[in-house]
Amino acid sequence: MTINQVNLHRNYTHNKENIDLAIADCIASSSFINGEYVSKFEIAFAKYTESESCAGVASGTSALHLSLLALGIGPGDEVLVPSLTFFATAEAVNQVGATPVFIDIDEFYLFDLSRAINSITNKTVAIITVDLYGQTLDNQKVREFCNTHNLYFIQDCAHSPGAKYNGYSVSRFSDLACWSFYPGKNLDCMGDGGAVTGNTNLINKVQYLKDHARTKRYTHTSIGWSSRLDGIQAAILIEKLKLLDAENQLRRMHAKFYDNALTKLPVVLPKSNVHSYHVYHQYVIQTNRRDELLEYARINDIILGIHYPVPCHLQPVYNTNQTLAVSENIAETCISLPVHPYLLAQEQEYIVNTLNKFFN
Repeated sequence: MTINQVNLHRNYTHNKENIDLAIADCIASSSFINGEYVSKFEIAFAKYTESESCAGVASGTSALHLSLLALGIGPGDEVLVPSLTFFATAEAVNQVGATPVFIDIDEFYLFDLSRAINSITNKTVAIITVDLYGQTLDNQKVREFCNTHNLYFIQDCAHSPGAKYNGYSVSRFSDLACWSFYPGKNLDCMGDGGAVTGNTNLINKVQYLKDHARTKRYTHTSIGWSSRLDGIQAAILIEKLKLLDAENQLRRMHAKFYDNALTKLPVVLPKSNVHSYHVYHQYVIQTNRRDELLEYARINDIILGIHYPVPCHLQPVYNTNQTLAVSENIAETCISLPVHPYLLAQEQEYIVNTLNKFFN
């Protein structure tokens, strides 16, 4: 049997009874658009993330897009974003007419705040940080930096539900936090889904914008979008949220196994910040023999991943001619090992044995 990056079927069967019942109840109540399940999830997720309020939205990309709009960011503005991230982080900036300015990352795969100061201009209005692979920055330091330079702090938390910063929810210090529930995420649904968390005034703006900017039925006071979280997906997320802490602990257990088992191999292992409770959306190593290892693993029935092979500043749509050495090096050498919560012990041992055979 092939060992994949994620195993959505195991994820489902582990909580099948509760998920099936939640879906059936949602169908029976015809609560498909907005409605009780979306409201219940928004309340539960706001509490879980220690936020004032939550708006369920259609996807993680919608979360970023609507957050930028809610903050009034648009044409003529610049937003600092890390280059090594999924394309949507930068794409959302362009969607509102603003310009992404790409910043290199540090040894923890995170936005390098020390490099950001040189990229601030009189057009810079915000920073988007990314909790890449499941851990966060020194967010209090980012908050202080943003306050000093009069910038908004938007946080892309697609990889970090359940992660902590000094014991607090990762999103404690940002103006708005954006979450993705795409299948395979630490907290995932069975299709597209996302959320924005933050203070109630801003979340009310997101709620307004996500639903055609309506004030009441058939009354619209500006241009909005159809970016609502589906009721069935919300019902699924309510059930999956109950398992999130336990599943994150399993990811951390798998990561510790790799940490101990791979120390003698000629690879760079991921580092964890002292202030961060890492939830390992991905376990990312680095090797200069990536293509060989990918093929060797494939023929041994292991599917490894690359997150992400092309930094945003090198994407054809941008092609900024920048040199961001750390992002480029990691993009050329990174490999993601399976670390999902329902990875079996014998599968993880087989992965480690296969890597040992390859390098030795």
